[in-house]
Amino acid sequence: MKQLDLQSDHQAAFETPDAPALECTGLVKRFGSAQAVSGLDLTIPRGQVMALLGPSGCGKTTALRLIAGFEEPDGGSIAVAGKTVSGPGENTPPERRRVGMVF
Repeated sequence: MKQLDLQSDHQAAFETPDAPALECTGLVKRFGSAQAVSGLDLTIPRGQVMALLGPSGCGKTTALRLIAGFEEPDGGSIAVAGKTVSGPGENTPPERRRVGMVF
């Protein structure tokens, strides 16, 4: 069984000090013929607090699940602290993203 080195992961996650805390570019997620997230562009600077607001079924939870790594996007990219965690050829597993999620 492989052991996680959380200290190294934490340091690697913050290698780019000027990068936004979170950056989503052109994020897309479909479930069959239903498009749950359509071209989401979102940049959250470090130290900012942000809320996703919208009606039921508009894609808020799906966007959060994509960011956390619980779902794989059909298009676009996600970067956490300047490190691409999801995009073409890249899919960092949830436990290595350093992203927390509470419902």
